[in-house]
Amino acid sequence: TRSELPGKAIDAVIEPVNAVIGGLVGRGFAPSDITVYDVTRGAHDGRMPDHLRERCAYEGVNFVAFVGNDAPFSDKKVEFDPAGREGISDRPLARVMVEADYVINMPIAKAHDFAGMSVSFKNHFGSIDRCDRLHPYVFLRDDSYTPEYSPLLELYAHEDVGGKTVLTVCDALFGTCTHLWSPPTRWPSCGGPPNSILLS
Repeated sequence: TRSELPGKAIDAVIEPVNAVIGGLVGRGFAPSDITVYDVTRGAHDGRMPDHLRERCAYEGVNFVAFVGNDAPFSDKKVEFDPAGREGISDRPLARVMVEADYVINMPIAKAHDFAGMSVSFKNHFGSIDRCDRLHPYVFLRDDSYTPEYSPLLELYAHEDVGGKTVLTVCDALFGTCTHLWSPPTRWPSCGGPPNSILLS
């Protein structure tokens, strides 16, 4: 999320999250068993938008961000090995990921004019400390980028990331196909907003 951006830039909304929480509660999970998190920091300010907490339909759900968190990261790290090129230091993994039994990944459908199409993969940049250290390897126009290596694969191969992810729910209700911080836009391929939820 980009909570520091003003105006109508695309950002996470609570409605799809409420729907997933409602499904979990209907299956016997307590709201207190559920954590909504994004501990991104680096190019981001480390905050979670207030509207997510304020509009959550289920009392007792936990919300975890970088700001206001005494220990956002665990001692576990994700190791990266860019095949003999300049190395990426191992990145600490979010404590909430390590403590979770299962993970549901909820990306937003939006264009990323630096990294191309990543959807659920790049969403887990919000699960490691200083994700900006990986940017040169996923930004298509950067000198460090090569199609032969992606740190996203190593991130997902971690036992607490890909190993715990049981569901991906992509919010493509509106989305933006022009820029990652643009307002929601009409998609030429859809004749309007995508109006979809993508499940994997």
